[in-house]
Amino acid sequence: MIERLRNIDPLDLTAFTNGLKEEIVARVTDKISHLESSLAVAELTVALHYLLSTPKDLLIWDVGHQGYVHKALTGRLDALNTQRTKEGISGFLKRDESPYDFFGAGHASTSLSVLTGACIADAAAGRRRKRVAVIGDGSMTGGQSFEALNHLATTAGDALVILNDNDGSIDSTVGALHEYNSYGGYIQSLGGGYSYLEKV
Repeated sequence: MIERLRNIDPLDLTAFTNGLKEEIVARVTDKISHLESSLAVAELTVALHYLLSTPKDLLIWDVGHQGYVHKALTGRLDALNTQRTKEGISGFLKRDESPYDFFGAGHASTSLSVLTGACIADAAAGRRRKRVAVIGDGSMTGGQSFEALNHLATTAGDALVILNDNDGSIDSTVGALHEYNSYGGYIQSLGGGYSYLEKV
């Protein structure tokens, strides 16, 4: 499906995405909260796979709750209804399941550490590729994300962090960073650029 996506006219992406969402909903009957998290980033997921040369370029997801559209696009649409069954696919991203799953996302707040490590490893190996991490507002407040952003700011790697700030965390998002909506100021204080987009 990824090759089909990359051959679509940009004007047809909305219809493609809407059709894909319908196909996913028809296949997923459990873990509705995970389904909702994935559908909330459907347009973003399609846009990233459309623009990036995955799996050469890295697309790193924080937790697997946002991964259903990613899985569907990368050849696992028909297996979505087998998630969390003995012979089925994983409910989260899993490296041995697909070359598009660069990191086995499962635990919150890990994507930025993985992104930082990828930047450092790529620099050491002389690899040139795009690296993108998608993290939700709930995961951004985790301590590991703070450490990773601090370290990422000192690497020479070209990286993009997409903060999905939709108040859609499965658990309550806590802390001053969220309470005062100060993500932009925090990222800029580390030397990063910050742009807020209302809608993709």
